[in-house]
Amino acid sequence: MKTILLVDDDPIHNVILKRAINNACPDVDVIDFTEPIRALEYLSTAEGSDAPSIIFLDLEMPIMNGFEFADTLGSNHTRLLSSTQVHMVSSSVIESDIQKAKDHPHIQGFISKPVGRNMLEEIIGCGS
Repeated sequence: MKTILLVDDDPIHNVILKRAINNACPDVDVIDFTEPIRALEYLSTAEGSDAPSIIFLDLEMPIMNGFEFADTLGSNHTRLLSSTQVHMVSSSVIESDIQKAKDHPHIQGFISKPVGRNMLEEIIGCGS
């Protein structure tokens, strides 16, 4: 079973995205965090089959933004990144944010909120 990690400081967005993922891909386990530091703590113990295959990462969060989170992943969890995709999720339409995500070595994609079912199915690899 695939595990997907949501990292977004907005608990309502996490609930909505978790429900959308479960509707699109019922055989996926979704774990969500509203605090990036807690997500990093979880990732430091997640190995092998416990490691998420996908991380949906919010851009704008207090204390640590999505780019800082991705940089920390690159510094502290390089082994995890060999089997985990990171997708930046944001309501930002600022071209420099989108380009920075595209250029970031640890981010595979930039997705605008709200995330649609077709996009989820494509990224997760499920659907009808």
